[in-house]
Amino acid sequence: MKYVAWIAAVSFVLVSFITVGAAEKESSDTKAATVEFESWYPKNIAPPKGTKYPCKLTALPKGLPGIPAEHEPFIDHAFSMILKTTHARLVIF
Repeated sequence: MKYVAWIAAVSFVLVSFITVGAAEKESSDTKAATVEFESWYPKNIAPPKGTKYPCKLTALPKGLPGIPAEHEPFIDHAFSMILKTTHARLVIF
């Protein structure tokens, strides 16, 4: 259960940052730059061999619907790092 609470807490913090960032309005004379980024999020989110997730885990949806384009690189990177650390923790314990 501690593991589920940890994932929920991290997700809450990330969503809070996104919500606060989205609430801020850009001035009309500035435009957000279009940034090409390489996705770090893995295509396969299966747990490492011999382990299993303690709760149901679903992958991020393609294209991240509802997320502004300028926030996509942050979300992609953050959740790929969370998944990577989750995999490391599964192997350790």
